Amino acid sequence: KAADEAARKKEEQQAKKRDRERKQHHHQLDEEGEQTSYGITGLYNLGNTCFMNSALQALSHTNVLTEYFLKNFHVREINRDNPLGMEGKVALGYGQLAKSMWLAPPGGALAPRNLKAIIGKFQH
Repeated sequence: KAADEAARKKEEQQAKKRDRERKQHHHQLDEEGEQTSYGITGLYNLGNTCFMNSALQALSHTNVLTEYFLKNFHVREINRDNPLGMEGKVALGYGQLAKSMWLAPPGGALAPRNLKAIIGKFQH
């Protein structure tokens, strides 16, 4: 009986830990460093953009990267003079999208048209 009780308690603790980890996944920092449940935003498929959208969602849920863009750190580091670069347009476009995804109320969906257009301009 004691072994059953110990196993039950251990299982409850593991379930609580999984629940906390699941909740932490959706709690990010906003521009002021406050916890938020935002970022649970879908992306509409614009023709054949499902792979791009998947990559954007993965990037968006990379905490350090998202915080970097939400706090505008990328703006200071753009090298607009690199002749091989894209003048920072992709970074700025992604920054706009990340802000839209994370600062809008959760549960909606966005169309990443601007970023798609920027990337389309730089195709060879």
